[in-house]
Order: sequence, then structure tokens, then C-alpha cells
Amino acid sequence: MTEPTPDLDTETPERNRLMAALKRHDVALAVIHFDGCGDEGQIDDVSFFKADGAAISMLLTKEAPAAEDGTPTPSLHALHAELEAFAYHTLGEIHGGWEDNDGGYGEITIDVAEGTATLDLNQRIVTTHCTMTEL
Repeated sequence: MTEPTPDLDTETPERNRLMAALKRHDVALAVIHFDGCGDEGQIDDVSFFKADGAAISMLLTKEAPAAEDGTPTPSLHALHAELEAFAYHTLGEIHGGWEDNDGGYGEITIDVAEGTATLDLNQRIVTTHCTMTEL
């Protein structure tokens, strides 16, 4: 049975700021991959994509324009770190303990064009099947 994936559409100032900064870098989609088990979890990768699906290299990016209020836009390197922090916070709030025991893995997809963020978590679960036969 599949449980519904929580949607991260709750608008917060931090989430809105990250969305706006990604948009100024022409990022249409950001995907944060995570994995963990044995009480250890990590962000494996943060990938950025244009509207046409082409990957955006952090090495080749230009400086993005400032926000309307004049606030400088963080570089993609800085956004990478901020999205890692966003992912750890979100995972802790929604699925605290995702990295415990057999752990879990998945991704957070931020669709800048749609203004949505979705967490897709796969939890590893060990089951035991016991039978007893009287001989």
C-alpha cells in the first residue's frame, strides 16, 4: 500500500526566498537526493535543471540579478548549501528518524515553475515471517 507523499506547499518566507533565487538563476527544477541508514543520513546530490530539462552546471553559471528589493542573489554554490539545509530541516520535521535503523532514501523535488516542492521518501523496513509447526 502506498501512502500519499506529503506536499511541501506551505509557503514560508525561507521557502519563497529559495524559490525566487532559483528562478533568478533560470532554474526550473531542483532535485535533492538523500539516503541514510544506521542512524546516519546524508544529502547525496542537489541537481539543477532548465525548463527544457537540460542540467545546469554550477561551474558554468553566471551571476544572477538581484531581487527586486536589491538583495543580492546567492550563487548556485550557496543555494546548493541552503537547499541541503532545507532538506535536512524538512526531513527532520516531516519524517524525523528517516535515517534510523534500515533508513530511507528519496528526493525532494522543487518545481520552481509550478511553485511546489514535494518530498518522496522510501523507507527500508525489515519484516519477519514466523511459522511454528508442532512435530
